[in-house]
Amino acid sequence: MKKALTLVLSLLVGISFAANQEVAADVIQIKAPSVKATTINIRQTKILMDVVNTGSQSHTVIAVVSPVAKKVQLHKTTKQKNHSMMTAVKDIKVPAHRGQKLTNSGLHIMLIGLTKQLTAGQEVPVTLVFEDGSEITVYARASV
Repeated sequence: MKKALTLVLSLLVGISFAANQEVAADVIQIKAPSVKATTINIRQTKILMDVVNTGSQSHTVIAVVSPVAKKVQLHKTTKQKNHSMMTAVKDIKVPAHRGQKLTNSGLHIMLIGLTKQLTAGQEVPVTLVFEDGSEITVYARASV
């Protein structure tokens, strides 16, 4: 009887915990996704966007994929003495009730090893993967 009661309580706690967990893809909105158009010789480019979290819990972008690049990385630009430097980061946090701007001079997404030239007006599919396993696919419009 004690084991059965423990099992029932464990299940109820698990269900309660799961009910309080919001899904990132349900509360994250992507606004103004854009990518810089490239010339034939350019093999990488940045994707910029506003990632808005309307939920009550913070969420984290842990990966991004796109069929137009061999590799996609989360990046951050930092100012050095006489230049700017880009470095890969493991994730991008999106605080609850706030947003995270992905910009040229801060956090952004890098498409590396482009499989084709990106021309102005083209829409590039990009899928953001969150810590809870949920995903959001958006189309970034290429511009010059």
